[in-house]
Order: sequence, then structure tokens, then C-alpha cells
Amino acid sequence: MSYARELLPAGQPQRLLGVAGGPLFTQLICYSGLLLIYRQKWLPFAFPLVLIMSLDRVILYVMQWRQLLVLHRAPGLDETRMATLLGWNPFFWYAALTLLFIVAWVLLLFRLRYGLVRDLLLCAVPVLFFVAMAAFGVFVVERNLFPEQFRIQFG
Repeated sequence: MSYARELLPAGQPQRLLGVAGGPLFTQLICYSGLLLIYRQKWLPFAFPLVLIMSLDRVILYVMQWRQLLVLHRAPGLDETRMATLLGWNPFFWYAALTLLFIVAWVLLLFRLRYGLVRDLLLCAVPVLFFVAMAAFGVFVVERNLFPEQFRIQFG
């Protein structure tokens, strides 16, 4: 977690590879998990990996919809900086990466064949753990280690 400390020190140039690392590495891990699923390798590890890595960015995008759609400005996330460095529309990266994650979910759901209840549990358990760890990261770690950032985010 960067705890919203994404700006470089003054005078340091931003590089595309550094900015793109978070979003693209998340995609790479997500699709690597899908490859493991389709090859029938390490399934107990691969299913949660795909779910958690895709949710990692999509939850962030959903939290930013107000800025994206209502205020017509892109938040200061890596995707916005990638677009700025390339001279592209900032909304391109949000749309493209969200679409890739949705494709990952569809491919994952087509691969699940354990029965409806087991399929739902196989998806729900990692998501619940992800939500619990994210809440712990924000409301315990950030609140205690980065109180000024916590106040900026939650008042």
C-alpha cells in the first residue's frame, strides 16, 4: 500500500514504467492466475489470486467514480499519470483495465465447474479475506502509522 503517497520528491521525473508498474503488474498476476487455472495447476492458489488481483484495482476504480463521471476529472492514480505521460485520454486506462478485469472474471466463471454453491464459496471466501485485510490496512495500519493521511481521506 502506498497510502496515497504517490508523488515523487521535487525534481524527480516520472517514468512510464514506474507509473505503469502497479496497474500492469496487477493485470499480469491476474492473467497468470488464469493461465494456471486453465492448465489445471495449483487451483487452490490460482482462483483466489485471480479474484483478489482483479478486485485490487476495480475496487479502487469504483471508489473513484464520483471524480471520473460526475466531476469529469481523473483522480491522481497511476492510470491518470500513465495517460498524461503518453498524451492519451485519462479515461482510456480506466476503461481498458476495467474491461480486462471483467474479461478475467468471465473466464474464471466459465472455468468453475464445482456446482453453484461451491463456485460461490470459492469466489466469496477470497473476497471476504480481501475486504477484511483492506479494512485492516486502512482502519488500523493507516490510522495509526499515517494519521495525517487518514484524516485527509476520512475527515
